[in-house]
Order: sequence, then structure tokens, then C-alpha cells
Amino acid sequence: MSRARLSPHGSLARQFGGAQDEAWHGPLRAELGDDLFAAANELANLGAQGGADLRNALLALAAACLHGGRSGSTRLPIGNPAHGPLCETFAALRVPSLVAARAFELLAADQSARGDAQPLLGARGEFKPLILDGDALCIQWMAFQEDDLGQRLRARYAEALAPFEEKKVALALHDLLARAPMRAGRAITLSDEQQRAVIAAAHQPLTVISGGPGTGKTSIVVSILRLLARLGTGPESIALAAPTGKAANRMEESIVAYLSGIGDPAAEDSGLLAVRPAPTTLHRLLGYSQRRNRFAHHAQNPLPHRMVIVDEASMIDLAMMDRLVRAVGAGAHLVLLGDAEQLPSVEAGAVLRDLVPLSSVAPARPWDALVGVAQSSEVLQAAPRKVARDSGSDDLRARGAVRLTKSYRMDESDPAGRNIFLVSQALRAGIVPPIVAAKPVSAHLREHSRAADVSFSGVELLSGAPQERDAFLHRWFRERIACSPQFAAQLGRIWPLEGNAIEASALDALSRLDAQYQSARLLCLTRTAARPSGTGRVNALLSGLLREFVGGVGDDADSMLAGAPMMMTKNDYQLGLFNGDQGLVLWSQRADESAPALRLLVRIKGTYVAHELDSLGAQLTPCWAMTVHKAQGSEFDHVALILPTDDESGGEADQLACREVVYTAMTRARRSVTVLGSATSLTQAVERSLTRWSALGDPGYWRAEATARD
Repeated sequence: MSRARLSPHGSLARQFGGAQDEAWHGPLRAELGDDLFAAANELANLGAQGGADLRNALLALAAACLHGGRSGSTRLPIGNPAHGPLCETFAALRVPSLVAARAFELLAADQSARGDAQPLLGARGEFKPLILDGDALCIQWMAFQEDDLGQRLRARYAEALAPFEEKKVALALHDLLARAPMRAGRAITLSDEQQRAVIAAAHQPLTVISGGPGTGKTSIVVSILRLLARLGTGPESIALAAPTGKAANRMEESIVAYLSGIGDPAAEDSGLLAVRPAPTTLHRLLGYSQRRNRFAHHAQNPLPHRMVIVDEASMIDLAMMDRLVRAVGAGAHLVLLGDAEQLPSVEAGAVLRDLVPLSSVAPARPWDALVGVAQSSEVLQAAPRKVARDSGSDDLRARGAVRLTKSYRMDESDPAGRNIFLVSQALRAGIVPPIVAAKPVSAHLREHSRAADVSFSGVELLSGAPQERDAFLHRWFRERIACSPQFAAQLGRIWPLEGNAIEASALDALSRLDAQYQSARLLCLTRTAARPSGTGRVNALLSGLLREFVGGVGDDADSMLAGAPMMMTKNDYQLGLFNGDQGLVLWSQRADESAPALRLLVRIKGTYVAHELDSLGAQLTPCWAMTVHKAQGSEFDHVALILPTDDESGGEADQLACREVVYTAMTRARRSVTVLGSATSLTQAVERSLTRWSALGDPGYWRAEATARD
């Protein structure tokens, strides 16, 4: 829901817009934005009776917490007045030194010495606006939500494992491994770590599976379904979900492709292909009502499923994860899959990352003896064994975490794929590999000064003059999008509709056109059109190239053109389209229509559905380029990452230029990554790691011997 900006004649504007407005309030409001500034102001007003000094100190503390929350942190370590996150945040918000000093005095004082601030600043568990929890400051509702989620997760870790019938599980695992699907003439087998994840998910109350791109998370999801089917759990007892509609659709397509590739399917496999759980968005799974702004499923009305599997869990923020865990009923299993090294959620929290311990030491499990040997008939004769569940680690998270380490997407036998894999792994560790001018070897990056020299193979750095960026974008349109000889004819074609769906006779041709668009993507850090590196400016340039390609058709620069790739920016529950869903604007016509019309064709469950452009209105934006955040979970053959130019320093672009952004962007690609930016800008981004402060990220929170927090 969009929010109106503050009226210049409103009470808040009058209070801080007059002659008595202190100099730092204006920059503070500009930095926070109207909504957060208003929230900080309301809290500060509660201490107004204590005088201007107290009010300003409370305003600074509230603003610092809200600023941290907007940056993804659920709390802000205090440190001391000279050094630490709170001091650095005050500096970023331009809080005067006297106000900052008064704020630190409040935090250092005991309850009795806080005077008029006492009702506003409390300890953990108290119902006061600002909470001091150890050496951290947080907003009360966020502290409550994080603590509630933490307690529920601790309770899940403490639950008993589901009964493990070793021989029955061994037979089921042996059968599904023997019926491996085929892809490109090769059997898709499960590695030891994948087998461990599959069996763990079937028997643990909570399983967190983290792996980079191509580590086989889809294979794990399908294998969980296949194993459960063999153990007697039907698809009606399983829920599949993802944070976005696009991720949910991709999940379903991957499952269908996997099951369809099994050459000798068992009855359980055929049954799953015919009747399988339908992946959906988290909002739909939890029964979100836009009209009531409420969720139907929660702790008092849990989901009916025995197993809930959620993909792309790195995108889930603290609030949504809390709702999800509340809604999974007692005795049901929750499986979270994602890449803990990727960008965390847009909103506050980094829950998936927090749930994957740094240590790889895992407690022993009853099924450990099955892993890696279930292909052999010998294991079927093994006697049951009992294994202590808590051996190996005193970190509760180790009970549920499974790390996947081998990537299958970027084929290491292919020089380009191996180059991408090795470079991305180095960047994840904060290391920029050697940058060379010659053909890259292993983990090297190849640097070019001219767009014409880019080979679209492996990882390349285009560090030339600004005009070379535009030259590269022209090449991108010609060679990555409009490269097919049939491209012009496909844009001018009238695609036949049967009802709202594309006719079956045209499905293959439209799928090929769509696949061409989806094979390559430009990725940016910001959406702004005011910056050369923002999606707004890049999309405008590519839209102009499309207009030139089709001969300048259209009344104005903003009119829709056939061939324009578009993306939803909001959820439209009535149409069944969600934020991030993508489609192509093309001419289409029904048999009963006298003339064709431009419509948005969106791929949904194996076909394309037409939507009227008038009904979508401002919900659409061009998506030749998208932000790295929007690209999470996607995979392309070719990726270009556009870093901010040297004259774009400062503001949002600097905050977003970090290691996690570069790693996430690079690992979207299978065949090539082109980084547009200087070697210096790339190095600075990789050296800057995204920091999010949270209670759940503290290993001490998860000590097995620690008592649950009250």
C-alpha cells in the first residue's frame, strides 16, 4: 500500500518546519523519510515534559533504531560514545555531539536515574518503546517479535525426532535412488549431503538446508516428496511455498521436469506427477486477506499440513518468518531451503543466515549409516542402530542445518562455468581474484576497456569510459535479445488466444521467444532513473532500442510496444499476479475479436495467460534490467552487473555495493558474467560485507545448555 507524504501544513511539519527547528532535524528527516521520521518524532514527544534535551536524545535514539531496522538490523549494539554501531549511526544521521552525549548518558544510567525517560526506556521483556537488551538497543515490537520467533525455533529444535524405521527408510531411499531422472542423457544422482538433507527433512521438526546456486536444492525438494510418498505420506499432507509468485511457479516447473525425467517411475512417482502439492506464495499459504490485512493461519489456527517446505528462504524477513513458524502446527515438519550467503531479505532480519551455524560439525543422526550406501543392497540387511541425537555440537542450530557444498549448475568441466564458480567462491570469501588482460584461467577475471572486446564467456570486467557502457548495452540488445533471425517476425506476429490462454499451436514458438528474453538479464543495485547505473535509466535506454528496432512505432516514448518485457511491482490477488512476476507485451487476438490488441502474456503453469494492459496500469515496469534483490532465485545463461560509476558515490548505491550483492548477482549466471565498473569499485564492493545485527545471529543464543529466554 502506498502512503501519502506528509502535508506541509500538518502538525509534524509545523513542529519541525519553523524558526525553532534545530538544524539537524531537516537532514534527519531527509535521511529517514517521512514515515520513519514521524515514528521517531512520536516516541520523542512522549518525553517532551523532560525538556528539549531529553526530547532530542530520545529522537536520536529512536531514529537510530529505525534507521538500523530499515537497513535490516533488528537491534543496534551500543558500544561507547567514541566507537561502535550506535556512534556510527549517530554520525550518519548527523546527530549533534551534545545530543549524542545525552543519549549515551540515558543508556548508561540505571532506571532510577533516567527521570522522565524511565517510562520509555526499559529492559528486555518490558513493554516500553525502547528496549535495552544487554549491550544492544532495539524497538520493543521488533525485540518481541525476534524473541518470540527464537523461542518457537528453540522449541522445535528440542522436539523429538520422528520415529525412524531404518529398514523401511533404507528400502524407500534405495528405490528412489535406483530410479534417478535423466537430464541431457545423464542420471541425476543424489550426493551424500543431499541424501542427508532428504532423510533429515522427513524426520526432524526443523531442517534448514543452505546451498549456493546449482547445489541441487530442487532435487532435494522432489526427493523429499518421493521419499515421503514411499513412507506413506500423501501429497495432500505437504505444502510447498516460496516468498514470490515467480519462485513458486519456477518451483512447480522444476518439480514437473524432474518427475517427468524418471524413465522407470514407481507408482509413487507417477502418483506425484498426477497429483502433487501445488507451490504457492507464503502469503497465499498463510491465507492473507488484503481487505482485512490479516492472515488466516496462525498459532490458534495452524496449517493442516504435516510437512511445510519453503524455497528461497533467504528472502524471508523476520516478521514473515515469525508468522510462518507460528502457523506450522505442533508435530508438523518445517523445511527451509536457500542460500545463506546471498542477500538477506529486503526488510529487517537475516533469519536463514542466522539459522546456519558457521561450524560444519553436526550431531550424529540415526540415519547417518544409510547415507552414501543406500544404493547397495547390503544396507537393507543392516540391523537398527541407535545414535545419540545431541553428539557433535552444543549449538542447537546444528541439529537442523545441512550445508550443500557442490555446485551442479556451473559445470566445472566447462571452462566458462568453472571460471564463474571459482570467482564467485573467492568473492564470497571477500577476495577479488587477479584481474588480467589475457584469457582468464581458473579464478582470474578478464578486464576490457572496450565493449566490443567482451566475449560473453566466464567472468569479465568492462572498466572503460562511460560511453563504453552504452556501447555494451547496444551490444546486449543486439546479441542477447534480438539475436534470433525470427525476432522481428515474432514481435509483429498476432498470437492466437483461446479464452485468456495462448492456443496450444503457438505455445512452442512463444516459449522459445520468452526463453530468449529469460536467458540474459541486466542487474543493477538501485531502481532510480537519476543515476546511470539504476534500472530506471537502463530500462529507458533498452526501451528506446526496442522502439528503434520496430521503426519508432507508438505515439510517445511511454507507450507500450510489442516485445517489451514487463514486471509486476505489486500483488494483484484478483488477477493472480504478484510482485516480481514477468511477462511480454505482444499482439494477441481471440477468434471472436475483430482486431488484435497489445496484452501482457505471462507464463503460468506451463502455458501463457493474457492480461489486459488497461487493468494492470501502474503495476507494471520494464524489466530489461532489474535489481539484484529482484533477481534472487533466478538463473540465467548471461548476466551483466552494472556497478555505480565513480561519480555516483554516496547514498543508497554505496550502501548496496557490497559483497553479498556481487556474489548474488554473479551466481545467477551459468555461462557468463560481465561486471560493468572499475576494478576499484568492484574491490570496494567485495571488501564491504553487509552487516545485520540481530539476537538470532548470536551463537550464544543457541547454546544447547542455555535455558530458553523468557
